[in-house]
Amino acid sequence: SGPAHAKVFEVTVYVNDKAKSQGIGKSKKIAEQDAAKKCSSLASIRHLKRKIDEANVQPVLGDM
Repeated sequence: SGPAHAKVFEVTVYVNDKAKSQGIGKSKKIAEQDAAKKCSSLASIRHLKRKIDEANVQPVLGDM
């Protein structure tokens, strides 16, 4: 999109037919790298959140 002298490329990363992240850049390569970096960051955040959730699990002891 944009005028010929100032094009902006937009790329979307899909995983299992679901849009996971979008990247923009002055070239297709830059837009692809931006989208990949964002997708990787989201995956890292989700992984860390799972690890934190697992670490905070407290056993529940009932009457035996």
